[in-house]
Amino acid sequence: MLPPVVRFILWTLFLVWLLFVPVGTLLVDWQWFSHVSHLELLTTKVWMQVSLWVATFVLTTGYIYVQTSLANRTDRFKLVYIEEQFEIELSEEQWRGLLKTLQWLVCVVPAFTFANLASGQWLYGLALLDPESFGQVDPVFGLDLGFYVFQLPMIQFIVGLLEFIVIVTVFVTGFQHLLRDVLFGGGTQGLSDRAERHLLGQGAFVFAIFAVDWFLERYQVLFTQEGAVWGAGYADLNARIPANWIMLIVSLMVVGVLIKQRFTKDGRRISGVVFGYFVVRFLVVGIWPSLIQEYMVKPNELAYEGEYLQRNIQATQQAYALDRIQVKPFESNDSLSMTDIEKNPLTVNNIRIWDDRPLLTTYGQLQEIRSYYDFYDVDIDRYMIDGELRQIMLSGRELNYKNVSGQAQSWVNEHFQYTHGYGLTLSPVNQVSEEGLPNLYIKDIPPQSTIDLT
Repeated sequence: MLPPVVRFILWTLFLVWLLFVPVGTLLVDWQWFSHVSHLELLTTKVWMQVSLWVATFVLTTGYIYVQTSLANRTDRFKLVYIEEQFEIELSEEQWRGLLKTLQWLVCVVPAFTFANLASGQWLYGLALLDPESFGQVDPVFGLDLGFYVFQLPMIQFIVGLLEFIVIVTVFVTGFQHLLRDVLFGGGTQGLSDRAERHLLGQGAFVFAIFAVDWFLERYQVLFTQEGAVWGAGYADLNARIPANWIMLIVSLMVVGVLIKQRFTKDGRRISGVVFGYFVVRFLVVGIWPSLIQEYMVKPNELAYEGEYLQRNIQATQQAYALDRIQVKPFESNDSLSMTDIEKNPLTVNNIRIWDDRPLLTTYGQLQEIRSYYDFYDVDIDRYMIDGELRQIMLSGRELNYKNVSGQAQSWVNEHFQYTHGYGLTLSPVNQVSEEGLPNLYIKDIPPQSTIDLT
C-alpha cells in the first residue's frame, strides 16, 4: 500500500488533470458571456449540465454498488483460493480493503462515463423541462408536435442510457459471480442458487426496459425515410407499429418467465425463452415490414401510399407557410416607353450585364495575386455607393493552403501564418472597361478602394 502522502499527491494530480480543461473552458466562457451581458445563458447551461452529471453519476454508482454488494453475498468465496491462484500473501484486512477498492472502481468508472454522456444532453434536458405546444397534432398518434421536438429526444436518451447501464451491470455482476462461485469458490458446482436468482432479477429488469423501449420505438415511424416520402407510410402503420406492440408484449412475457424462474430452477427454459425473443424480433421486426414494403407497397405504391403522400404534402406546405400563399393576378404590359425608363432609374442603372461564371475566372486571373489565394464564388449584393444604391458583384480572396509551396508547409505556417484569406474584389454589375474587363471598385493587396462604401 502507498503511503497516505503519496496517495494524496496522486489524487490531487489526477483531479487537476481531470478538471483543467473544463474549468479553463468555463472561465473563458464566463468572461465572454459576462462581456456581452448574457451570463444567464451560460449559467442555465452549466446548471443543467451539472444537474445531469451529478444525478447520473450518483444513481449509476448507487445502482452498480447495490448490485455488486448483492453479488458479494456468497458462501463459497474464500480468500485462501485467491492466494492459491495468485500466490500473494496479504492479511485478511488488506484483502478486504483491496476488494472494496476494486468494487468502488467498478462502480465509479462506468458512472463517470455515463455522467459525461448525460451532461452532453443539456439542451434536450432543458427542452424536456420547458416544452412548448405547436398547436397541431400528428395524424398518426394524435400527439402535439411539440412532444416530438421538446420531450421525446430526452425521454429516449434516458431509456437508452438506463438500458445500457443495466446491461453493463449484468455483465459486471455475472463476471463477479463467476469469479466468486467458480474460480475462487473452491468447487465445480457452477453458480450458486443465490447468484442465479440475482442474475435472473437483473435480466427481468433488462427486458422490462426493453418493453419501454419498444413502446417508444413506435414514434420513430414518423421519422423513417424508407418509403416514397419521409414519415409514416403503409408498411409503417400496418407492420412496424404492430411489430413494436408484439415485441412489447413478448418482452413482458420474458420478464414474467424470468421472475418465475427465480423460484424454479430450469436453465433450459431460460435459454429457450431468451433465444425465442431474438427469433421473434428477427421475424417480426426485421422480416415482416420488409416483406410488406417489397411485395405489397412497391408494386402498387400510388394506391397504398396515396393517403400518406397527401399528408406529407400538407405538412410540407404548412412547414414552409405555402398554405398561406395568396394567388393574385398581375397585369403585364409588353410596351416600354422612354417615360417608363425615366421613372425607374434605379432599376435601369443596375441592370446586370456580367455573368458570375466568367467573372469568377476573370477575378482569379486579375486579383488572386498570390498563388495560395483563390476566389471560390461570386456573390451579388447591394450597397450605398457614393450616396446611391448600387448592385455589385464581389468575391472574397480565400486561402488555399494546398497551393502553398512544399518548403513552406510546416506546422507553424499552417496554424499561425497561413490561416485565412485577405480582402476581396468588388465591381459593379453594369460596367465594363475599355479592355472588356470589370471596373474594380475594390482590388489589390492590401485592399484599395476607389469608392465611398456604406
